[in-house]
Amino acid sequence: MIIKRVHICLAQISFKISMLMTRYNFFISLFYQIFVIQNQGKDVADSELLDYISESSTMSKSLADYGEQKSCAVTTARRLADFLGDTMVKDKGLRCQYIVASEPKVLSMFDTENL
Repeated sequence: MIIKRVHICLAQISFKISMLMTRYNFFISLFYQIFVIQNQGKDVADSELLDYISESSTMSKSLADYGEQKSCAVTTARRLADFLGDTMVKDKGLRCQYIVASEPKVLSMFDTENL
């Protein structure tokens, strides 16, 4: 009976410590992101900064299969095709990574395709 109670108490303590560590890790991550924003990324490696300000998606079909459909990944793939050639983006499973930016404010992503 006593062993069972001790086991239950230890399980509860373990659960509380686990929850506390989860919360602690969340807040450490949050404070680090605030630090990066306040310092405008000056003290962060370029690759880590790109992880924060970019998005990526993998195209399940080939670029040709998307036709005239518009999305960030398709637009990125079309721009890559213009730059690198069609053979570089012809297969399905293409991973497109793009930087999320607030400029230019007057044009949408789709309006800038012909710049």
